Amino acid sequence: MDLWTIFNNNNFKKRFGFTLSEVLITLAIIGVIAALTIPQLVANYQKQQTVEALKKVYSSITQVVRQSSVDNGSLKNWDWASVVDGPTQVSFIDKYIGPYLGIAKKCSMGSWDAAACRNVSSRYLDKTTSLSAYCYPLRLSDGTDLCMYVQSANLQFYVDINGSKPPNLVGKDIFLISIITATENPVFYPNQSSTFPREWLMGTTWGCCNKDATPNAGLYCSQLIFLDNWQIKDDYPW
Repeated sequence: MDLWTIFNNNNFKKRFGFTLSEVLITLAIIGVIAALTIPQLVANYQKQQTVEALKKVYSSITQVVRQSSVDNGSLKNWDWASVVDGPTQVSFIDKYIGPYLGIAKKCSMGSWDAAACRNVSSRYLDKTTSLSAYCYPLRLSDGTDLCMYVQSANLQFYVDINGSKPPNLVGKDIFLISIITATENPVFYPNQSSTFPREWLMGTTWGCCNKDATPNAGLYCSQLIFLDNWQIKDDYPW
């Protein structure tokens, strides 16, 4: 018996073929599995990318402080007393921080969202309250957006790790980093040099990493990521 006869044999077809319904059922099962797993895989990838970008920014700001301290002396001895208004904030940042950042564009002092280099709406983690920080906006050559201001002899950085791209939410792509004279190093808000219980950071009071926090939801999220050994864990309000 030749191969053609064997292939066309009904018993052969029944043994090795698949019905249309079997194929459709298999595809449906694959679709359900994909629908359940792909979003989680995408979210995990986004979380990892966020952590890596935040680590990079933190490392870069740390290096900026070190380089400026070599040229301008100890952080504690910078001319903090000269900062009395918006223009003097700009002059201070341009002197002590700007030369070491790799700036692509400078914008006018004022509301970050209304700045010429950032025509997007930034919000807190609750997605309803707008973040309107009165600070000095800068765009770096790598696409990172910074908005800085001087507060009580400390520097505050709002950092958007992916620039004007969405979601533009505090705790997801916008994080607050401080340079404080007490440690002469960048720290996460409220302060990585202090001990804050994880449960407190995820509470519902001011700045907590919780969508229900009131007000300023999400400002403590960078501290939470740091506390969790540079991880965004499953209970993070992603």
